[in-house]
Amino acid sequence: MFTVTIEGLEDVARKWSNSVREIHDGTTDAVIHAADAGVEEGKRSATWTDRTGAARRTIAAKRGVKAFGVTYVDMVAPLFYHRYLDAGTRPHEILPVRARFLRFHARDGTLVFAKRVWHPGTKGDGFAGKMYFKAQRVLRAELEALAARVCAKWG
Repeated sequence: MFTVTIEGLEDVARKWSNSVREIHDGTTDAVIHAADAGVEEGKRSATWTDRTGAARRTIAAKRGVKAFGVTYVDMVAPLFYHRYLDAGTRPHEILPVRARFLRFHARDGTLVFAKRVWHPGTKGDGFAGKMYFKAQRVLRAELEALAARVCAKWG
C-alpha cells in the first residue's frame, strides 16, 4: 500500500471556504447597491413633471431571497402610468367617462370644460432604460472589484 500525505490542505480548505463566503456576500451587496443606484438614476434623470410626487416616490428596488439564500432585487416602477412616462403616448382623443364634460385647468390656470379634447401625445424619456444601464455599470464595477479582492488573497 502506498500513502501520500500533503500538509497544509486544511489551510487551503479554510481559505477556499472564506473565499466562497466573501464572493456570496460581496455579490449580494453588489446586486443591492447596483439596483439602488439604478433607482436613484431613474428618479434623478426623469424629465417629466411629477405634480404629486407619487411617480418618483414609488420607483423602488424591491428585494427578496430565493432558494439557497440567493438574493434578488427588482427595480420597479409600479404605477399604471409609469409606462407612458417611460415610452410616451401617441396622439389620442380624450372623452368624458362618468360625466357629460371634461373639466381641467389649462396651463395658464384657466378652468376649461369640453365635450372632447385631442391630446397631441407625449414623448417618453426612457427613465427605465437609464435605470437598467446605470445598475449594469455599477454591478460590473463592483463585481470586478470583488474579483480583484478575492484573487489578491490567493496571491
